[in-house]
Amino acid sequence: MTELLNKFKELCITNVILPDSEEITLSKLNVDFQTKLHSHFIDIPHDIENVDNVFILEYIKFINKYIIELHSERKFTHRDKLFLLDFWKQDVESSDTPSNLLEDLKSIDKLNEIKLKLQLKSMHIIIQFRQPILEDENKILTFLLEDSDRNKTDMDIVFFDTFRFLHSINIDDHEYLIDNLSLKELYELFLVFNVESLQQISKAISDTLENINDTRLLEANYSAFY
Repeated sequence: MTELLNKFKELCITNVILPDSEEITLSKLNVDFQTKLHSHFIDIPHDIENVDNVFILEYIKFINKYIIELHSERKFTHRDKLFLLDFWKQDVESSDTPSNLLEDLKSIDKLNEIKLKLQLKSMHIIIQFRQPILEDENKILTFLLEDSDRNKTDMDIVFFDTFRFLHSINIDDHEYLIDNLSLKELYELFLVFNVESLQQISKAISDTLENINDTRLLEANYSAFY
């Protein structure tokens, strides 16, 4: 029986070279993964307001944590996560079609080149972007999910999906680094922006990453592997 178990483990374990974090050994998605995901969702009250938004935030946090725990000493990036989501999707669907995602994911580097100019009241603002790491994403998600004083609205998802990509905000030639703000301060900053400015930020990100949009949608689709 031990030999049989070892054979199955060999079949279910593979080595994958990630775009930013080199080679790792990981298990293919299996019953253990889905059981943990199911247990995680069972613990979420289903009668709370905006439960779908909570599920999306919790799912992204779960996936991030799962990837982080594959190798706790590495700083897994957003690009690494999208690569793994695509890898798992291909495996689940038993697809033989070669994925061109590795090449497409290079568009994430273009985020560093963006200097988005905004006008907020009388202030001239320049926003610069970056690729987030999963640990930072989960800090934002934990902040949003643990704030019991606020319903989890669509705006929480907008905040996460835009401000995780922010590197700095330049006002009157003075640069303010996002990392120097607490998450509470960052959220309060988000609330100061008008809808038009947020739409411009979101558009700058989505236009830059347009060629990987289908994979990006996987990130929040909690039914994909559930």
